[in-house]
Amino acid sequence: MLPAELLRKYSQSFPKAWKIIEDMRRGRGKELPFWPDWCYCPIAGALAIVTEGSSGIGCQEFIKMQEYPPAVLTALAAWRRTKGVYRFVPFRRVTL
Repeated sequence: MLPAELLRKYSQSFPKAWKIIEDMRRGRGKELPFWPDWCYCPIAGALAIVTEGSSGIGCQEFIKMQEYPPAVLTALAAWRRTKGVYRFVPFRRVTL
């Protein structure tokens, strides 16, 4: 599935996710634990969104996590800001 399709799927299933993530980012180091700058959103935050704040992981939560992996939600949260796509050229050694 392409990133834009994943973004649409997660947005439809979790319409409040992006606002919740922005709220989490504002609360980082205040009412929420601090996390490093290089991390846009910890997977624990996405897990809370996917499981709808459930305090335990049961069958329903496990099935939801398989359909909507929290790690994908965290990647989409960061990617959706710029939607940058990089193309890498294979490295070729040049001999002189």
